[in-house]
Amino acid sequence: MLEKQYYVTGDFAWCVADLIEGTRHCLRTRLPLEALKRSYCRTLSEEKKGSPDFVKRALSADLRFPVLVMRGSRGAYHLVDGRHRFWKARHLGHLTIAARVIPWEVFKQLPHRPWKPEEFSEQDLFRWG
Repeated sequence: MLEKQYYVTGDFAWCVADLIEGTRHCLRTRLPLEALKRSYCRTLSEEKKGSPDFVKRALSADLRFPVLVMRGSRGAYHLVDGRHRFWKARHLGHLTIAARVIPWEVFKQLPHRPWKPEEFSEQDLFRWG
């Protein structure tokens, strides 16, 4: 069962389950891990990268499922969902990862809500920026 998680950027939050469902038509490809490294390193989470809980979850992640990546208006890639899969792929020495690329124009039209920190628990969040 998919945990309730939100991707937050700027003043808005997107439910990850809604993003997965709403982007099934988007391009599925393989992206170089290097293209996502900056986005990954900027994410915040109560699961610190390298903590035993994070590593345990990452090592059990299924790399057959693509990470969700938003391609911004300036062409940069932003990891939206899949930080455990990304970490596992890097740990195993992969150079690329399966990804579903969501153009910004599509992303901003998907259901979202205003970002109000008091309405979200820390474990719900996956934030960049």
